[in-house]
Amino acid sequence: MTDGFPVIAIRRLGPTRTDAEVLGFRLLHDDDGTAWQNWFAAAGLAGYDEAKHLHYNDSSLVLTAALRGRGVALSAPINVGTDLKDGRLMRIGRTHVIFGD
Repeated sequence: MTDGFPVIAIRRLGPTRTDAEVLGFRLLHDDDGTAWQNWFAAAGLAGYDEAKHLHYNDSSLVLTAALRGRGVALSAPINVGTDLKDGRLMRIGRTHVIFGD
């Protein structure tokens, strides 16, 4: 199990960073949607079912899509730490969720 949070290409988002901002972007998945559904529940947000979704079969494809501005991904800090530090990705909001095996 790991801790994750939403990330997006930094060029796609201005200075505000609230949880609700994920609703303005396509949700990128590498699972059946469970991780995002859990994140929405933890954030106390509605709108998962109405959101646009894009599914991939590999987490590296999800992160590549996020880096290319295709949407917002849920990821663990270990997977995106360098991209966050170097300014290629930024975190959206404050809510995190535990996901994984």
